[in-house]
Amino acid sequence: MSVEQTYSWLGKAASIDDLAHYIVPLFSGVEQKNWKGILGHLQHHGMFKNIKEGIHTASNLKEKGFYEHIQKEEQYLKNKWQGPDVPIVTLPVDERNRRIRLEFGSKSGLAFQDKMFLFLSSDLDFASVSALMTHEYHHVCRLDHLTKEEKDVTLLDTIIMEGLAEYAVYERFGRSQMAEWTSWYTP
Repeated sequence: MSVEQTYSWLGKAASIDDLAHYIVPLFSGVEQKNWKGILGHLQHHGMFKNIKEGIHTASNLKEKGFYEHIQKEEQYLKNKWQGPDVPIVTLPVDERNRRIRLEFGSKSGLAFQDKMFLFLSSDLDFASVSALMTHEYHHVCRLDHLTKEEKDVTLLDTIIMEGLAEYAVYERFGRSQMAEWTSWYTP
């Protein structure tokens, strides 16, 4: 795994579109001309939308040691679960998004079999980041062992995967770091 130094990407970007150069190659088989769809998908899942705010947040994430913390978490989780090496792309969260702020605590993530995205606010504490990484890396490990084709994954499969990832958070941190949605419904 490698923690991508995305603050340097943002330091060179004049617009969000400039990030496509770094992000699209992470999606094997996708042509550079399809960058809008990929960036749109990431923004739908929590990636920032305002370049100036993104640059500011990325700088704060670096200054506060988030990248080093993510690197330590990466090693811990990889060793604990004998998981695969995947790039970890940390980008600022869209803090203007009310739902992400209120329901997800100003953080979000997106996992694939071969990569992981973390969308973070620089106001988070490290425990929240560790919980998010536990959840998302659990998905990476499950997807790595999944025998179904993506087109054959059912809603039930997805519900079970989400529940197992949150249970991994519960085992590691207790209820305090579990996602809010886990308490929305009674048994």
